[in-house]
Amino acid sequence: MPQIDAEWIFAKDTTGMSIGDLAKKALKSETLGYIEKLLREILQNLVDRRISPSIWASIRIVVLNGKKKDLFLKSSKLELLAPHLEASESEKTRLGSELIHDSNEIVCLYIEGFGTEGLTGDEFASGNYAGLIRSMGRSRQSSEISGGKHGVGKAVQSEASDIKSAIYYSMPKDEESRLVGVCRIDSHKVGQQPYHGQGTFGFRYQADEGPEMDACVSIRGSDADNLAKDLGFRIRDKEQTGTSICIPFFRVPDSNSPDKIADRIETVVKKWFFPALKGYTGFELSVEIESHEGEKRTLEFGPNDDEHVFSDFPICDWKDHLEKRDSEFDDGEIIARTFRTPLPPDMDDGHGPIGSGKDAEVLVLLKKVSNHEYSNRVALIRSQGMVLEYIEYPPLSVSGHDFTGICFIGTSIYRSGSWDNPGVRDKNLEKFISECEPPAHDYIDKNADTAVEKYGARTTKRCVTQFYKKLKEVTREATQKPSPDDGKRVDELSKLTPFGSGGLPKPGKGQITLSNDKFSPLGNGLWKMNYQFMATLKPPKFTEWDLTIDVRMNTIKSGNGEGRFTLSDIQISDPDIGILHSSSHGGNPTGIEFNTTEDDDGNVIAISLSGITTESPVINMIASAPSIGIPVELIAPLVHYETVRRGYSDAE
Repeated sequence: MPQIDAEWIFAKDTTGMSIGDLAKKALKSETLGYIEKLLREILQNLVDRRISPSIWASIRIVVLNGKKKDLFLKSSKLELLAPHLEASESEKTRLGSELIHDSNEIVCLYIEGFGTEGLTGDEFASGNYAGLIRSMGRSRQSSEISGGKHGVGKAVQSEASDIKSAIYYSMPKDEESRLVGVCRIDSHKVGQQPYHGQGTFGFRYQADEGPEMDACVSIRGSDADNLAKDLGFRIRDKEQTGTSICIPFFRVPDSNSPDKIADRIETVVKKWFFPALKGYTGFELSVEIESHEGEKRTLEFGPNDDEHVFSDFPICDWKDHLEKRDSEFDDGEIIARTFRTPLPPDMDDGHGPIGSGKDAEVLVLLKKVSNHEYSNRVALIRSQGMVLEYIEYPPLSVSGHDFTGICFIGTSIYRSGSWDNPGVRDKNLEKFISECEPPAHDYIDKNADTAVEKYGARTTKRCVTQFYKKLKEVTREATQKPSPDDGKRVDELSKLTPFGSGGLPKPGKGQITLSNDKFSPLGNGLWKMNYQFMATLKPPKFTEWDLTIDVRMNTIKSGNGEGRFTLSDIQISDPDIGILHSSSHGGNPTGIEFNTTEDDDGNVIAISLSGITTESPVINMIASAPSIGIPVELIAPLVHYETVRRGYSDAE
């Protein structure tokens, strides 16, 4: 078969356009990891472009070596890309040139979507194709509720490659197949010639009249199919509409080996796309993962999956669960609550601006669970079937139940027998929330540029703030324990033991933050308090850090006397490693220095840790409750704390 005469072309630069800054904007997130941002962006785009109620995605990790590696390099013409990578100002990008010439193997990530529109449209006009390939900073989404109005999320795909490149093979609806590649780096010079930061792979553009241009057009039809086969894509027929992405020299997170990446991908997809995988928003997403060793798995939820707590939610008959709860919240029980949240008065309902005082309904479904990863968290979702964010609501002392929940926004709510009959205000809320999403789609931003430009800063901030406030109020009310038989409300009794109030404040945001995850009774007068200390590794990176916590076990008084909690055991653990230290069992195999001291009255216990290298150490404190006549299930330990944080800068 003759070789296809494709090439990589960077346009000559006269403007100094920088693609790198846009990539950094797309990747910015306070909560998401690198692989999470990549998969959320690609799978959300797949969902946004669906043309079927059932869509399918295949995610493959492929390691190319020997003849397969040679064929990939020859077909992709990566040697033409190397001089541009070498001219970059970024050291990491320059290393990509060495990889092309010297690597013994190439790790490729393939993500292939079926049942979607594909890359439709002309080369330089409007359409999915031009929006993806020709523009940066401008979204290709046609739906008003797609989110991601920034047009920079696509940079995440090439940023996931050590050579900053991605190759696309697509069967567009009602068109012939096409193949094109994109490289996005900073503007640069090769020799004395300046170039734009974006290069494309395909056939050199030849206008009907006039000279050639410094641009590529996509490869179409049988040429695209033949080249796609050599590049490791699955070949599509006319009915298999959709787009496949190849990320060559895939940047495997935290390791030089792809051995565990399939497990990581499965965890990420289940965490963020369980609504789509379960058909909770009117369509169903199926995902198959294939490891580099050829092992295939279709993502399903079983009893051992963390996400099974989100099973069996009454998505269609949620109104049957709206009754007022006046009894104990039983394990596995699901209750429904709704609340009204304000809409911007400038929003158009089809008949002009809706005006002030208009609001939309939001649905919250809550299930009682205990001691689970998702305890006391609410998953926020829109109609795209992706979790926007998990919002944590730690229990109010002992006056609240442990729970997990889903908050349905806008057109994700099942109404009138289907998802095809949303109300006008459902549509308005869906649109408004999408306009408030940052490029990473990971929360609702009260300062979002798109929303502020449309509705004003004050209105946007008010609407977003009220949404979060009302969601918290409804969740607290629904998970509150009912009044006990003696007529005293449990929340009143809990004021005797206000968790954290009246003491020293939590540390502010910084390199290390402290958060209380949960506390719960173990029985026989013992309470377990679980703290997690997160080290946010921002430049300069911390290689180790110290922490001092003062825990105050206050005295509790009742008609039968007074007493205070005492600590029975203190454990330090890492989520991925296990217990690192236990004061009751002794031993210190990890090198963490651990000390406790008490004040003269024995009420304050200072816990000092040093030499910690893990990012997320968890401290469990087992406390013994005093016997003073107050039922142990109605009181919680009084714990006040302060921290002294010290990090050590990485020598690099």
